[in-house]
Amino acid sequence: MISMARPDGSASKIVRIFKNSASYLIYLAECEGELSVCKIAHLDGAKLDREIARIEALREAYPGFKRRLVGVERAGKISTGEFTGKHYYLSKYVRGETFSHWIQSPTTEIGSLRNAYNTILPVLFDLSSTQRPCEGSWKTYIATMLREELSKLESKPMLRRILSSGEIVVDGTALRSLPKLVDELLSNDVVMTIDTLGRALSDLGHWNFHGDNVVVPDILNPSEFKVIDPDVSIVTSDPLFGVARFLYTYSHDTADYRQYYIHTRAYVPFEAGRFEFEIRRLWPEVVARNYEDLFGRSLQLGLPGIKGVPDELAQVRLAYCYLCCLIRGVNANFEDRLEFEGDRLDLIRNKSIFLLLAATKFANALARNMSGSIS
Repeated sequence: MISMARPDGSASKIVRIFKNSASYLIYLAECEGELSVCKIAHLDGAKLDREIARIEALREAYPGFKRRLVGVERAGKISTGEFTGKHYYLSKYVRGETFSHWIQSPTTEIGSLRNAYNTILPVLFDLSSTQRPCEGSWKTYIATMLREELSKLESKPMLRRILSSGEIVVDGTALRSLPKLVDELLSNDVVMTIDTLGRALSDLGHWNFHGDNVVVPDILNPSEFKVIDPDVSIVTSDPLFGVARFLYTYSHDTADYRQYYIHTRAYVPFEAGRFEFEIRRLWPEVVARNYEDLFGRSLQLGLPGIKGVPDELAQVRLAYCYLCCLIRGVNANFEDRLEFEGDRLDLIRNKSIFLLLAATKFANALARNMSGSIS
């Protein structure tokens, strides 16, 4: 362990660095026998302050979040050293691992993971159902979010060519491009119905329950899990957006941990390569089976029959929120360059392209469901 001062000036030891990105440094520190997680904003201190305020508001407004959401112990600005002036906060350390890390452990039994999934998901539904409602049209909200995110995608030349192609081929299946599908999905009669059945929006939520934000102390006894890191970039949303974010875990983790390659000749120089893509996931076999078992059905089939959804219209809301998660993920993880595998120009890695393909596959599956049994 490395000795250093805590942001408040007291002596501490670094036990483990969880993350050091362009935005944040997050590490585990021990001080006087107590373990705390320290999160420091490299750039946007105001955003970290909004996160602190959101955590406090959620814990104050909702008993469920007071139990599940890890609170802030101390916050402020660092007064000494290289990080002087940086904003930070300390929170209590929850022993255990994130749900994503349990999934990625080859020694975790699939039965334990299924039990944890079936324990966590209903609680997330409960947390979402208690969020205070606010006025507003659900259709207007979902249309605005999808079209604004799609407009951001279309502003990026690397993605614009895929979006404007009309049709692409992914894993051997011809798929319609995302812009046409979004227009079709937003014109479905079921979407119009949701606004007639009461308020389906909230102005205070977490909205970020992906697997790396769900901390499970003991995978054999998952009922005491905690959640961290609310998404403060969202002010108003469908309460089910947070549940959709949990179901988004497989795509999120595959992109974030860079466990994929895409086989395509679309980017080979001097070739007018067709937009044909084959996605190769690189997780170890047992880990891939874990993710597929827990989350694969959601991604492949358009979210039919997810356990815990109270009714068919809530199922539709969840599905549209899931599509929003995928499209927002493309923009949030945008990379403007391709990473090639060795000397292979036909094997690429790019998070934004990977998530765009996932969004396109899901949107096609959802459109088929909406034109069939749901509509």
